[in-house]
Amino acid sequence: MPFHRKPLIEITLIALAASAVAARQSEAQAPAFRHWNLTASATGISVGSREGWGYGPELSVRYDGRNRWGAGLTLSLPVFGGGAGGAAADLGATWTQQGRRTDLGATAGVTAFLVGDSSELVGGGIGGFAGGHVTQWLTPGLGVTASAKVRVTATGAYPSVSAGLSVRF
Repeated sequence: MPFHRKPLIEITLIALAASAVAARQSEAQAPAFRHWNLTASATGISVGSREGWGYGPELSVRYDGRNRWGAGLTLSLPVFGGGAGGAAADLGATWTQQGRRTDLGATAGVTAFLVGDSSELVGGGIGGFAGGHVTQWLTPGLGVTASAKVRVTATGAYPSVSAGLSVRF
């Protein structure tokens, strides 16, 4: 029985064309990488005094690069509670492992920070901070986030925790 190359070439070309179409369809179905994350949270900060914790709103925006590194800005205003409270602005580098359903990350940088106890300024200034966060995505663009941070200035260390909603776009 003689060997014919033409059917083999035709089958190979059809297989290559089908592979190219399948690859394009899978690329179209893959979710787009979303660089930005906006989180609105409720936060609590330990003032380290007899008054304990201050509570209030927090807003964070983060840019994630494709290499997991990025930058973040957080503004906190935990002024409600048992006479303790504060205000903070944090700017730092971030590292985030983005997943389809869960993100896990860390951040560190500089903070401008004031804390008070019963209308008396007890600490703050310019210092550093470090923290971590986890986000569970309910949909591709909406999730719940929990985070913890420690701000350190010349007057002491001040831990905080927050929980809220995140939008990634």
